[in-house]
Amino acid sequence: LDVVAVAVDELEAVELARSLAPRMRRLQIDVRETEIGLDETRGQNAFRMNVGVTYGREMQDPRLQGLWAEPRNSYTVDVRATVPIIDWGERRLRIEAQRYSLQRAELAVDQAEAEIDTRVRSEVRNLRDFLQRATNMEANLDMARRLTETTQERYAAREVGLVELMQALDRERLTAENFLGAYLGYQEALLDLRQLTFFDFESNLPVADRFPICVAT
Repeated sequence: LDVVAVAVDELEAVELARSLAPRMRRLQIDVRETEIGLDETRGQNAFRMNVGVTYGREMQDPRLQGLWAEPRNSYTVDVRATVPIIDWGERRLRIEAQRYSLQRAELAVDQAEAEIDTRVRSEVRNLRDFLQRATNMEANLDMARRLTETTQERYAAREVGLVELMQALDRERLTAENFLGAYLGYQEALLDLRQLTFFDFESNLPVADRFPICVAT
């Protein structure tokens, strides 16, 4: 196993999680939909005026002689206005309710961002810790293997006994197990960070681009 260091910037990881995570996208869509609803609510039972203007060519003739030869111009102006008299505060209450919904949607975004920030920062630190541990264990394992080889040579030359050889082999085994645990922890931290950010830092691509969905035709 070779430990390949993957560089992950903490701030970049946080921004990627905020922009790529489906949960954040859904919450941001909720905020936008609530904003549109508030605008629509404000427009209900409010003063409105619609003005329509039409221009055309009419063909009118009492004797039907110049109906096609001499059409006349026609103009139409249509003005419609709606003036609310009294609604007993219904419009104001609807607007307040919609504003409250918007505040809740914005609060949900803030809470989700705070949660994501905490989890991503924690996972980045976890990743760095496992990387450092795996790198150290990899060096220790290489040293343990060389020591085992030297001990085997000395045992063959009858310079050390069987006990010393077994101790060297046991140290190598324990070091290899520690290295494997650190390596697996490092890989798991990379996977957890990918799931949080929806970004593959190993290939430097968003997960959607790294693993495209193929639709059968």
